[in-house]
This record gives sequence, C-alpha cells and structure tokens, in this order.
Amino acid sequence: INELGITYRENNQITEAIELLQKGINIQPNNTLFLKNMLEIFLFFQPNKEKVLVYFNLLKEKKKLALIRNYKSFIDNLDIITKGEVKEYKKLFDKYTYYAIFHKGFHSVVPLLFKLKNEFPADANITKKLGRTLANRVINRREEGIKYIKEAINLYREDNNQEQVCKLILYYFYNLLKHEELDILNKEIEYYQSDIVNWPGFYIFLGVFKQHLGMAKEDIITEFEKALDKSKTYEEKSRSIEVLLSFLIKLDVTKYATRIVDLKNEKLL
Repeated sequence: INELGITYRENNQITEAIELLQKGINIQPNNTLFLKNMLEIFLFFQPNKEKVLVYFNLLKEKKKLALIRNYKSFIDNLDIITKGEVKEYKKLFDKYTYYAIFHKGFHSVVPLLFKLKNEFPADANITKKLGRTLANRVINRREEGIKYIKEAINLYREDNNQEQVCKLILYYFYNLLKHEELDILNKEIEYYQSDIVNWPGFYIFLGVFKQHLGMAKEDIITEFEKALDKSKTYEEKSRSIEVLLSFLIKLDVTKYATRIVDLKNEKLL
C-alpha cells in the first residue's frame, strides 16, 4: 500500500494516494510508514499545516519523530511557505524546494521556484532547480526548462563554479541524447567542449554517445580510457574504472583479459 501510495503521489494522483493510505491507516493504525507518507503529502504535495500536524502528532505519540527530523523547520514554517514569502526566508525556501524535489513534489514546488527565480534572478542554484524541474517528464515543460538550464550554466560560469558548470552541461547532453536530438547535441558538444574538456564525465558521455550511434568498439574504449586518464579524485577514478571495466567484460573477456585484470587491480588500490 505504501509503495503504491508513493507512486500515486509522484504521478500527481494526490486524491488516490490519500484515499489509499487512509484505508491502510484504518487497517494498520500503527503503521508509521503510512503516517509518514501522509505527512509528506500534506507537506510537499498538497501543503496543509493543519493536516500535517495531525500526522506529526500521531508520529509523536508513537515516538517516531526521528523519521521526520529533517522536516521540523518546514512544519513550523509551513504558513510562510504556503504564502510564498521567499524574499525574507530564502534559506528556508532553498531547503524546502530541495526536499520537495527529492520527494518528487514537482507540481507544488514549481510556483515557489518561479517566485524564487523572480526574486533572485542571478542565483544559479535556483535557476538550475527550476530548469531541471520544468524539463522532467512529470511537469513536461522541457523546452522552457532547457532555457533555464542553459542560463544556469552561464550563471555558474560567472560564479567560477567549474564543477557545477560541467555537471549541468553533462545533464543537458544526456537529456538531448535521451530525446534523440542528435543534430542539436553535436552542435552543443562543439559549443561547450572548452568548458568540459578536462572533465572525465565528458569522455564517459562521449563513449555512451558513440555506443548509441553504433560506432566502432575501439573508439568507445578510447573515450572511456580518456575518462580514466582525466580522473583525479578517488570518486572519479572509481567511476571511470567501473564504466570501462563493465564495457570490456561485456565486449570480450578473453580479448581484453590483461586490461581487465589491470583495471581490477587498480580498483583495489
């Protein structure tokens, strides 16, 4: 019941989610997952402080407030959140929209993101969140979302935040690939290449792109090897090794046996 309730709420079928979970609570009134799910609905999907407090108090009675310890500031300030007083409480709204997006409460968070964007137009993080939320399959305003994503890339560039520039460019590239916009993708790779030429994730993407195009296996391996060569941090090296290793194993264990062993040993270091 709980998993189906989560599916309903993520698909914006809020009435169905509430009805289902209420049936579950009627059968199992001590099921804290049902209570937590209901609280999240009235906190992130259909904000209503009175109803939130009902489930907050039920969880409190059962000594299960640890399940929602990260929500306390949102519950206390839900009146402010629902009024959209973003100018005076930017930190609160930054945190709230992060959690709402994490729980996929996209429909309720979009108006808040627009208010934040209007109040703080040069904030790269807000612009990114707005763009990615609009572009997702639930909101399905992809063309509008892409404009904000590209604007966020420029804002991060102005902030000299190279890591976020690279991450968001790659998100944009994968989005174009997913939607088979290959002509645009090729042009954008050329345009943004100077920003991400030293980023290992770029070469992983190129390998994935070449796989998608059915290009020669050795060309794909070359891109994955470049990713490993560009990797500097432990996380980057681990990711690059995992991608290359997985590809070689699927391709031909015998032919690439020596390289596979080397990669496995390097992974253990």
